[in-house]
Amino acid sequence: MHGQHPMRRKDKVMTQEAIERFVSQNDICHIVMNGENGYPYVIPINYVYSNGIFILHSAMQGLKMDLLKADPRVCLEISKMLNIETEGRVPCKNFKTEFISVIAFGKIEFPEGEAKIDILSQFSAHYMGKAKEDIGATEKVQAFMMRTGVLTLKPDYMTGKSEVKEA
Repeated sequence: MHGQHPMRRKDKVMTQEAIERFVSQNDICHIVMNGENGYPYVIPINYVYSNGIFILHSAMQGLKMDLLKADPRVCLEISKMLNIETEGRVPCKNFKTEFISVIAFGKIEFPEGEAKIDILSQFSAHYMGKAKEDIGATEKVQAFMMRTGVLTLKPDYMTGKSEVKEA
């Protein structure tokens, strides 16, 4: 596991409650993987965060899946820039950026079978604005779900940093 490094600006550290609230209210993250030839590989991907677990979906083949199967250790980044204050400030000296940023570390898992269908139903329900039970478990839906990749991440730990006091 990645060693947790103390944040330099203690006044910007988010509480675990604020971190959970922020990741639950967003739906796009950047996932960083160990790429080819020692280069990191990062992509944006939509997610659902529920009960302490990130749910991501994917094609079942491709570079992302190859890299994750070779090394499931990842870092997820979710951020939002709220405002940049520049008026009356010296350029590059005292601009102030209001932001929220969360980073999660852990290992990706690849659910299969009924667990996979249940997790994809939860993911789909979130984006469709429906209850999971209303997604439908027809053979056609289940067949499609079995052809869709699903990834989960239960973070080893998450850190959050905010320039906004009410984050």
